[in-house]
Amino acid sequence: MALKITSTSPRFMAKAGEGLERVPYEDWSKDLERVSLMYNKIEELPFRPPICPQLTTLLLRYNRLLGIPNSFFVHMHHLNVLDLSGTYIESLPNSISKLVNLHTLLLKDCVRLKYVPSLEKLKALKELKLKRSQIEVPQGIEELVNLRNLDLSWNNSLQTFPCWKLSRLSQLQCLRIDATRAKVSAKELLCLRQSKVLRAHLLNVQEQTSYATSQRCQSLENYRLVVGNDLEYPISTIGNEKHNVL
Repeated sequence: MALKITSTSPRFMAKAGEGLERVPYEDWSKDLERVSLMYNKIEELPFRPPICPQLTTLLLRYNRLLGIPNSFFVHMHHLNVLDLSGTYIESLPNSISKLVNLHTLLLKDCVRLKYVPSLEKLKALKELKLKRSQIEVPQGIEELVNLRNLDLSWNNSLQTFPCWKLSRLSQLQCLRIDATRAKVSAKELLCLRQSKVLRAHLLNVQEQTSYATSQRCQSLENYRLVVGNDLEYPISTIGNEKHNVL
């Protein structure tokens, strides 16, 4: 009944889990507001960019997508939520920079993802998840002044997180850079005055102790601070489990 109602106004296209291998260009109508094509077998998207000026939500998670046409997003200026989690894409197209109203960008389990263009224009972005990908800190991330939730965990390609970039993310409430090679200092973490959830590697035990005994750490809802190899034999691990991680 809900799908029937939303087939007219507001206009939804909900075809999740239907075994689709493609979605014809003609199905991407101008009046679409939300699209859910999750859990299908779609390998490619229309080469000609769909004209969907009212689209706010696009869910493509866990499809067989190998790539996205470079101009695919140019007519989706009002997109708020984009979920490409669990796809096989190796890069995001440059047209992602056109999504200036994007609030949520989900790229979890994109294990082949190696390239993301500069995100500096996505100033409305509040949630960015790149868990289990193959990229370093995205270019322009320091411009995301409204970012609340950042997950870069389980990413072997993440070597460092420049302190000046981290300090610019003053609105962060959830930061996960655990199970990576990036290490941070207590001073850098103390810049995150809004943080509620924190998972990170510290430079050494002294830095770990310095942050763990700070008033800032005492106000966290959930944290895990590791020194050493988190996956095998960490030298030291401090944390709490009062709440589930966001």
